Amino acid sequence: MVKIIGIDTGIASVGWAVIDTNNGKIIDLGARIFEAAENSKDGASLALPRREKRLARRSQDRKSRRKKLISHLLTVHGFSSKDIVKPVSGVKTGTVMSPDVWQLRAEALERLITPTEFAQILAHINKRRGFKSTRKSDSADDSEAGAMLKEAAILRGALQKSGKETIGAYLASLSKKRNNPSKYNHTVTRDLHVDEITVIFRRQQEFGNPLASDELRDDFIQKAFSQRPLKSSLELVGQCEFEEELKRSAKMAYSNELRTCWERLNTLSIVTNGKGRKLNLDEKRLLIEKAHSQKAVSFKTARKALKVSEGSTFNLASYRKIKGDDNSWKKIVDAAEKTALIKMEGYYLIKKALEKIMPSKIDLDNFMSNTAVLDELITVLAFNDDRQIIFKAASSLPISKEQLEVLMPLKLSGTGSLSLKAIKKILPHLEQGMLYSDAVEAAGYNHWSYQDGDLLKLPPFTPEFDADVRNPLVLRALSQTRKVVNALIKKHGMPDHFHIELSREVGKSYKDRKQIERDNQKNRANNQSLKEHAAEIFGRTPSGRDFAKYKLWKEQECHCAYSGLYIEPETLADSLATEIDHILPYARSFDDSWFNKVLCTTDENREKGNKTPIEFFESKGRNLNGLEAFAKKIRNPDKAKRLLMQDFDEEKQNEWKSRHLNDNRYIPRLLKNHMDAHLQSPHDDNRVFIRTRNGALTSKLRHIWGLGLKDRAENDRHHALDALIIAASQQSAVQRVSEWHKTVRSNRPDNPDSYAPKPWEGFRDDALEAIKKIFVTRQVSRKLTGQIHQDTIKSLRTDEDGVEYAVKRVGLSSLSLNSLGSIVGVKLVDGAATGRNKALYYLLKARLDQFDGKADKAFAAPIHMPHKDDTPTSPNNGPIIHGVRLVTNDKSGFKVRGGIASNGDMAYVKVYKKAEKFYLCPVYIKDIMSGTEPNRVIKAHQKEEDWPIIDETYSHQFDLYKNEYVMLENKKGIIIEGYYISVDRATGAIAIRKHDRSEKDTRFGVRSLMTFKKKYIGLLGEN
Repeated sequence: MVKIIGIDTGIASVGWAVIDTNNGKIIDLGARIFEAAENSKDGASLALPRREKRLARRSQDRKSRRKKLISHLLTVHGFSSKDIVKPVSGVKTGTVMSPDVWQLRAEALERLITPTEFAQILAHINKRRGFKSTRKSDSADDSEAGAMLKEAAILRGALQKSGKETIGAYLASLSKKRNNPSKYNHTVTRDLHVDEITVIFRRQQEFGNPLASDELRDDFIQKAFSQRPLKSSLELVGQCEFEEELKRSAKMAYSNELRTCWERLNTLSIVTNGKGRKLNLDEKRLLIEKAHSQKAVSFKTARKALKVSEGSTFNLASYRKIKGDDNSWKKIVDAAEKTALIKMEGYYLIKKALEKIMPSKIDLDNFMSNTAVLDELITVLAFNDDRQIIFKAASSLPISKEQLEVLMPLKLSGTGSLSLKAIKKILPHLEQGMLYSDAVEAAGYNHWSYQDGDLLKLPPFTPEFDADVRNPLVLRALSQTRKVVNALIKKHGMPDHFHIELSREVGKSYKDRKQIERDNQKNRANNQSLKEHAAEIFGRTPSGRDFAKYKLWKEQECHCAYSGLYIEPETLADSLATEIDHILPYARSFDDSWFNKVLCTTDENREKGNKTPIEFFESKGRNLNGLEAFAKKIRNPDKAKRLLMQDFDEEKQNEWKSRHLNDNRYIPRLLKNHMDAHLQSPHDDNRVFIRTRNGALTSKLRHIWGLGLKDRAENDRHHALDALIIAASQQSAVQRVSEWHKTVRSNRPDNPDSYAPKPWEGFRDDALEAIKKIFVTRQVSRKLTGQIHQDTIKSLRTDEDGVEYAVKRVGLSSLSLNSLGSIVGVKLVDGAATGRNKALYYLLKARLDQFDGKADKAFAAPIHMPHKDDTPTSPNNGPIIHGVRLVTNDKSGFKVRGGIASNGDMAYVKVYKKAEKFYLCPVYIKDIMSGTEPNRVIKAHQKEEDWPIIDETYSHQFDLYKNEYVMLENKKGIIIEGYYISVDRATGAIAIRKHDRSEKDTRFGVRSLMTFKKKYIGLLGEN
């Protein structure tokens, strides 16, 4: 028996399949669904809200401790407790404080102030101590701190022009003294406050104030304006793969950049007529020398320096279509070769920054030639943000503080993959032209080292096991995969092979995934318009193969790829007259991508057979000029590369097969390497065979084996089917498919799919039968942390009957026609508005009606507050309306700071039974955090205080968490099973989801159920 486990991992799913290929049997099949570790609306980290609130609490705590510290300081220096505890505000006269503290700060320069006023001033400055950043790069234009510093410089200039002696005196003369939420036009730097303290103390000493001592001044400045240094990021840097006790180098460290340049040049080839040539050492050294003298060495620069002929290309350049109408081959080459081949970015940035302030060119050259100093300097700058720490760490280096000041704004961040020690051992071998893997071996390192441990169980993805994953989305996907793998090993034993595929979405950012989604939607829309034209030509709704022919026909400007003859629309519509051909035969390349397909006449395809285009033309004695002209005309560089490829020998074929069979992206390789290192083969001392599979191959085999198109919206079972295809994608199975392409399919173009070889006889029927029986499992959410209450705090008011209600303020862009009736001070009677704010109601309604209820457009232009009567003011009268207050229909909430906030996250729901009826009691995070046990069960459409109280007549059945499986039976005897999703506290109805999501969620009340049970579902679906 040869046992294979196939794994298909996405950002929120894991499909698995266990098969016995010798006996042609599906042993196990299933899928697991879990929540992606990100906010579904914007892709933000789930930890972001908690992190932001934690930072706010820390900031508030520091302010509080600093306030107490200054109060104690004033007591020590002769202030009475009465002076210190007095509020900072002045004497209230109407609505103006006279004098307020800003005025006191100005008057302190002109008269003797009282101890109470002195304490108020110092407390006020301590609270608003100004902006000061110790971060090295905050002068950058694109940073928030950079924007603040710009505005601070403008304010400093205004202070100087005003003639005021201190910043406090200047701000006292302004009507507005604080920043707007989105502007920094009143940003005060801390040094201005320090200067003001110095001036105030000097003046008060002149006025004879006994409290204005030099000791108090110095102590106050030291304590009020102290700031903690920024932490170094070095502790977050991972360990070196080969020198485990050492940290990885900075990405732009000189030695690391030199290593990456040599690695890249050692893999560079110049391709001429499909045949590649490696660079010799002299050519590589020439390019390395250029990298030391310019920002980057582009492919274009390399072409000129190496005198590469116009018809040749570079294997590392990406010759792809560009945006715009002009996609000529020359434009494509120009765009591709503008990109960097190699660069010494850190070296270049430091050299350019220092050449202006170094005493001489000789001094600069001497400094830049000291690679050990450069490595240490860049390490200090890359892993530290605090200026003082940088000065201290660089004190032993031959560089002045002035020179360091110039270097600090440079962007040198990033981490390499190896330590400097390992790099310096490997680099000499790279400089001799070795590939990276060979250089590693030559340096005495084992490129395939294994960890000791339990070789029958996959360990976590943590630094302890050399798999530190920090991206939460990737970590959750890999962690769930690990759990499934371990459960499968426990249930079925260690397999002979693992085949794994990870969705291309895993590892991509939220922005990139949304862009892929938008591109797909755009392509679908474009294809729809093309299909309409294709239907006219074919005289019927085009099949998938018809449509592919049509698109190739359009791309090739209606000409055969090989004969160059024009293909009439009638010829295209004839199913036997044309065929889609693999440029590089599928049997020799496993490449089924669009870039390897062209349209040709059937006769040409039969004659070409299993040859490449070059081989075909040479065998027929044809001139290659026509093929070269066609390759350029189609404006598809990837196809052009395949059309003109020469010497497609066995070595090249194996390279292409491996590329299109295996997935070599970073995340799949990370999983593969982790499994390689920790899983033991059941038969000998070797590790179990781990293979990564390419998504394009899975799609191809799905079609070839007759398993239909993937419908993600239909249900979640497709993850298991993908895993089955992945498991069955042995090298031998793929080889049989490729042989079928070569020998059978080309001879039966009328019905090519009927004869495709399957992994075993009856595979398709077995797969379709097995997929019906799978049970999709879901990760239970038992998280007991989260928000205690929502951020918005609504004010509480009481109506004329003494009934309390909540009011919230909303922006105009959030309004709808239906919400206008909830405006405070508005009552609707038979559709007509009454009350003190009826004019406001009609004003907003008129604007919404004008724009079909679309608030974002309706209120794009300012709208002004109307009079209290029915007549709105003219546009220039009355304040601009930014938002309105609405009466909410909240039935409960969390009372805080004199208002009420909506409940935060619901942790779970308690299920009770009384008199043969079921009741639900929601438990929120606030209940858990406060240690209080909720004691009421939901009563539909009632406020929480009116819900029934739980007493001894209620019996607790169980606690129900999201995604726990339940079995329900109603009075008619109908049984419903599914995963619990949520409860509506307003109605008491729960939402149940079918295990495979093949139906819409069901919602119903639980009180009248005959049976309400919870069932245990294991990781693999066992119960």
